[in-house]
Amino acid sequence: MRGARAFTLLELLLTLILMAILSAIAIPAFNQFLQRGHAAALRMQLMRAMHFARTQAVVRHERIMLCPSANQVTCGGAWQQGFIIQTTGDAAKILHVFHFAMNNGVLHSRFFPRGRVALTFFASGWPDIQNGTFWFCANRAVNPQWALVINRTGRIREVLPGRYGEIVDDVGAQLIC
Repeated sequence: MRGARAFTLLELLLTLILMAILSAIAIPAFNQFLQRGHAAALRMQLMRAMHFARTQAVVRHERIMLCPSANQVTCGGAWQQGFIIQTTGDAAKILHVFHFAMNNGVLHSRFFPRGRVALTFFASGWPDIQNGTFWFCANRAVNPQWALVINRTGRIREVLPGRYGEIVDDVGAQLIC
């Protein structure tokens, strides 16, 4: 009968230590990978929502509003909680709901003229703003990960960080978190 082969206690401890070290390195990198993926998904979803709202305004020949919605029924709340697309007027009808609960960052928005929180498209496809910017900041970040700029005609442009990690708007001012 042959002797049984087994690991020694030293081999087992070395393997466990090596696995702990690799896990300590890999888990933070994996979390960053997931956060970048969530931020990219939010960017694509917001871009799709703006395109959809603009298209619906042209097709339906009516004003269509894109607004942040915490409860996905009425306008109000933060953009990263979700947003809805609805018709305007007395009998407002929700056309589409975008659920996206982000807890690892903040989606900022800025429109001109100031004071607007929602984005409305006319039947021509033009927005009711002269320009606007959305930008996403991860928690504890100094610079945004991405920005979406919408111009006077309703065209949307994606802006990614430059060489030094900054995003500069159309007038040369740096977007900050």
